[in-house]
Amino acid sequence: MSQAAVSSGGAPGGALATGQVVGGRFELVEAGADDALGLVWKARDQKTKKAIALRVLSPSLFATPEAVEILRAEVKLASGLAHKNLVTTFGMGVEKSGVRFVACEWLEGKTVGDVRTEPDRLPLREIVDLIGQLCDALGALHGKASAHGTLRASVVWITGGRLKLSEVGIGRALLKTAGAATLGPADLPFLAPEVRAGQPPNVLSDVFGVGGILYALCTGRTAADEFVRPSSAHPEGVPEIDHVLLKCLAADPAARYASTAELKDALAHLASVPSDGIDIDIELEAEMRKSRMPPPMRSGDAPQVGQRVSIHEEFRPSLVDGPFGGPAASQMGPASAVVDLGSLLSKITENDAARWMAQKDGLDHGPFSGRELVALIAKGEVLGDHVLLNMDTGERRKVKEYPEFLEFVEQWRMKAAAQAEVHAIGQAAKTEKASNTAKFLIAGAVLGVVGLGVGVFFITRGAEQDHAVASAGLADLYERGDVQIEGTAGILPDPPRRGGHRPHHGGGGGGGGRSYEDAMNDVVDMGSAAGTGGEGRLTPSTVAGVMNGRINSFFPCVGTEFRSGGSLGRVRIDLAIAGSGSVIGSSVHAGSPAFQSCVQRVVGGIHFPSFGAPRMGASFSFDASQ
Repeated sequence: MSQAAVSSGGAPGGALATGQVVGGRFELVEAGADDALGLVWKARDQKTKKAIALRVLSPSLFATPEAVEILRAEVKLASGLAHKNLVTTFGMGVEKSGVRFVACEWLEGKTVGDVRTEPDRLPLREIVDLIGQLCDALGALHGKASAHGTLRASVVWITGGRLKLSEVGIGRALLKTAGAATLGPADLPFLAPEVRAGQPPNVLSDVFGVGGILYALCTGRTAADEFVRPSSAHPEGVPEIDHVLLKCLAADPAARYASTAELKDALAHLASVPSDGIDIDIELEAEMRKSRMPPPMRSGDAPQVGQRVSIHEEFRPSLVDGPFGGPAASQMGPASAVVDLGSLLSKITENDAARWMAQKDGLDHGPFSGRELVALIAKGEVLGDHVLLNMDTGERRKVKEYPEFLEFVEQWRMKAAAQAEVHAIGQAAKTEKASNTAKFLIAGAVLGVVGLGVGVFFITRGAEQDHAVASAGLADLYERGDVQIEGTAGILPDPPRRGGHRPHHGGGGGGGGRSYEDAMNDVVDMGSAAGTGGEGRLTPSTVAGVMNGRINSFFPCVGTEFRSGGSLGRVRIDLAIAGSGSVIGSSVHAGSPAFQSCVQRVVGGIHFPSFGAPRMGASFSFDASQ
């Protein structure tokens, strides 16, 4: 749990005081936020010398044995969860005086409530990324047949670009024992109407809460304020944000997104197109998110701003109210992961911490970990001529003057050059008024040039890394993200009507799945016989954005096909998309029936923005050549 505004001082209500030792071990350092649930203290574990957070609960909330058992069960469930976007819960204890507390990790950061009141809105891409992290955190909860239940601005923390969700379990216990009305007027607008009415929280009520957080980040308001559309309140607002928000905040739970994963997919294409038009050649984000947690601190080290602090294993047996039932805190170090970028990236991320500050446009940005900095270089957001400060050593020089980052700067430079060449080809094509056939050839050239940029980078990365890449199967490289693919999309005309529905058996239906042709020839209620023409439809760029945002999902299918001895080349997927954005049929034109069926399953889980027409056809292609 992170507290942004702590203040040292005496004990509120005379119950506890600075310097007091709680549970025979935890020395109270500073008193922090005080709300409907009780007071949060920053404390020091006297054995490990680590900072932790103690949520001292208001006695009136859990005054009966039954209420205490409900709280204990929820805390036990929370302590068994380990996720990069969830604040770690260590357990529940009770002081001799009867004061009950929940011990959690301590972070430095701001809440969404703090951020939303700042005059400058966060960039839209950053908001989408944060909401995606929140969806991931909730997905971990929902996978345990649980829900947060009391999502609100004061429990969602942002620290160094990372989102952390706190009060896991405590909020659910509060709803069961005291009811939603216990929360203050600033928090209630974030709760779903059915939860405020006394119904138990579930996945759909959490989706409403995510909508409230999204609205606060985009507009600086809450649902209690006069409603404004995010597309007009945010400098980078787009209509798609309005659509997503209104669906999240629907009064009818059935009208909301069915899951946080579906909500995240709906936002994915808004973050898939970088502002500079240059994408990443190497997949860093997934790997970066696996390593959100820096290594444990050495005994005696002071907590650093932005650094996650964990507690040693021996902390757990000392708590009074155990058992805790979760993985030991000492086991929650950096997630083990395959090093995708070779020894260079491995060296950069050894003992990784948020030590790098990048100076852009006269302002300092960060601090970033080495892995985060490499991701920013790969996106072109940090350039070779930007000044970089190592906060550990005080060394300040240009990014390109640091040997460990030079190759990544060069990789982006080659990608930028390739992109410029692609743009020149496109401009020449427009000048010559090329035919549709020529345009498709140019699209192929685009992928070839981008692929060449990736190839040149891997060739120039040194003999040691070349050998590592060469020794790995291409199927593994696809699945791990070492080899990146990017596709192009187009809109298909409506197929001619058949005189009645009959099964379609051609064109790579994909192992028994519903084909594009069958879906597009189903009779739909158009409202009138002429209702097939002027409705709004998705654009090729929107289709490409959504599909490219999910392209990693196809890698297992590609890998399995390669390992079975198959070959692919150019893979074309014809999509039948309903007006709601759901994929109602697809045909895959490459590979074995097993590969086609695998791709169809992936496509069936992709969701596009809704549009006015009853349905439409689109085509997406990517290259998967060995």
